[in-house]
Amino acid sequence: MGRRSQHTPEELRELILGAARRVVMESGFQGLSAREIARNIGYAPGTLYNMFQNLDEILMRVEAGVFDELDQRISQAMSGKMGADAVMRFAAAYVQFAYDNPQLWQLIQEHNPSNRAIAPDWYLERLFAPLARLEPELGKIGASHDPDVIARQARLIWASIHGMIQVSTTPKFGAVPVATAKSMAEALVTQFISAANSPRTSRVEPRRAESEIKRARHAG
Repeated sequence: MGRRSQHTPEELRELILGAARRVVMESGFQGLSAREIARNIGYAPGTLYNMFQNLDEILMRVEAGVFDELDQRISQAMSGKMGADAVMRFAAAYVQFAYDNPQLWQLIQEHNPSNRAIAPDWYLERLFAPLARLEPELGKIGASHDPDVIARQARLIWASIHGMIQVSTTPKFGAVPVATAKSMAEALVTQFISAANSPRTSRVEPRRAESEIKRARHAG
């Protein structure tokens, strides 16, 4: 590490985020603190708050980087695939990434920002980036071509896989091997695709989606 005077603000931000990520990977989310991050980079804890609003922002920036890596992994897995095959690859890549990065995934699952009601746009964009890869493929295999229905289906698959990973990797619920988790994700996707192709589903889903949109607008 160079002398402190040689670090630009941008370099210092990267040092802080890199140190936070290392602490999480080595000691887990519970071992993370502003003091521990500062110790890793040789600065006083107060320096962190000159670069970021608070510890929550640091953690969310680290999570955003993890989401970027997840999206890249999904993109590589889906490359050259279409329709149901691409959706299966999406699910398998999602599961594999979580198992390959257990400590970082724990951070995503367990970190609850103090102001949970407001998530910044830069965070949400990265969180939901995989949906942009999933929706076009669902449009190729589903009985419905309604964009609202497809978007809803994508979110249901995404949320189901995300929740299934949480259960599969939590010792409290009986952690399972990655191969088993992938099989569970494959079964989930298979069942969903079958339901999406059902003529009955294609008639019902648009009405449900329209009803939900109206309720959301009324509530807003």
